[in-house]
Amino acid sequence: MSAVIFLDFDGVIRIPQEAHISRVGSFKHAVFCKQRMDLLENLCGDMDAKIVISSAWRTFKSKDEVFRLLTAKLSARIHGDWATQDFGSRWEEIEYWLECNNHSGAFVILDDQASHFNNSPEVIKANLVLCEYSEGLTGNSIDKAKHILA
Repeated sequence: MSAVIFLDFDGVIRIPQEAHISRVGSFKHAVFCKQRMDLLENLCGDMDAKIVISSAWRTFKSKDEVFRLLTAKLSARIHGDWATQDFGSRWEEIEYWLECNNHSGAFVILDDQASHFNNSPEVIKANLVLCEYSEGLTGNSIDKAKHILA
């Protein structure tokens, strides 16, 4: 069974351009960052992981549109059940995806908003790697994710 990475976009692989970092919470000028996507590609390869989109982008972009936003290598890593459903808090949506897919293997959640995980069970919190929205995915967050997936 492959490991699963639940992926948020904003604040993980889509970060504000340097000129706009001081605008806390604003993603108007954010871009999908090739460097962050390269880090994610390496994590997927090293850990033989599949990606499930937990980002709010799944609610206003089709599967094909999401694939076009990502690199070809990342798109190839998308799980067959490509996104969590949109019905509650992020942690509930992830928990529901895990149950529906009978996934009992390793998983990690890459996100930038702790508030999405308020009142979540310990198993969710233990598998959460929070990124700083202005930095996105870093070597440190990749190391934490690898430790969780190992």
